[in-house]
Amino acid sequence: MAYAAGKYAKAMCDICGFEVKYTDLQPQWDGFRACPECWTPRHPQDFPRVVVVDAEALRHPRPDNDQEAGCGLVLTTTDSYIGTAFCGFNIRSSVGDVTVSTT
Repeated sequence: MAYAAGKYAKAMCDICGFEVKYTDLQPQWDGFRACPECWTPRHPQDFPRVVVVDAEALRHPRPDNDQEAGCGLVLTTTDSYIGTAFCGFNIRSSVGDVTVSTT
């Protein structure tokens, strides 16, 4: 739909009631059309601040269930070391029957 340009039209300011050129009227935030002398911008307090919320927890947490067992070395039957020292591992093993004798 085509509208007229309104370059010769007159209109009334909704704030002061004076007759002004139609093209000089400016829409305000409250729906009124005002002349340049009466036009006021919207107050900044009308715009609420965006609240940024800090994340407090993970959605799918993976808690640390590792049990510290201490530090040590791996020994063979000939009392020689295998590899290097280790920390944080808990080793459980079994080797058949164990006999303890006194000398």
